[in-house]
Amino acid sequence: RGDAGPEAALQGLVQAVLQPLLAMIDAWMTDGRLQDPYHEFFVLCDPTVPLKALWTKMYTLDPQMVPCFMPMSVAMKVLRTGKSVNFIRQCCEETDWILPPKDGEETTRPLAVSSVANLENAVELAWRRTSKQLVTLLMDKYKTLD
Repeated sequence: RGDAGPEAALQGLVQAVLQPLLAMIDAWMTDGRLQDPYHEFFVLCDPTVPLKALWTKMYTLDPQMVPCFMPMSVAMKVLRTGKSVNFIRQCCEETDWILPPKDGEETTRPLAVSSVANLENAVELAWRRTSKQLVTLLMDKYKTLD
């Protein structure tokens, strides 16, 4: 298998290069914030869109900007999760809402995207929790099915 030193160094380098992207994903999926001053993120926002079109037109995915290592299905979950967070906060006026921590979770950051290796699992977990929160809110507060 060879010397493990170069492999570890390369993994460390890749992790350091991807840290800004992972931070953007984390901020979007947990807080609904787009932290993209250089327009490098694959989620786009059109601030001219009225709030009533938040879900359909305000936030979109730029497929050209999705990293090659990320399946499109994961990128779509990233988009939908951040949209849901914004919908909950802005349209449902649940401003104090935050992605609820999983039982026994010790991290202060609910998503905890710290590496590419755990990205897909972290996205799935955040997407499921946010979706559950949104459905609960729509059913309980707004009595959608009544």
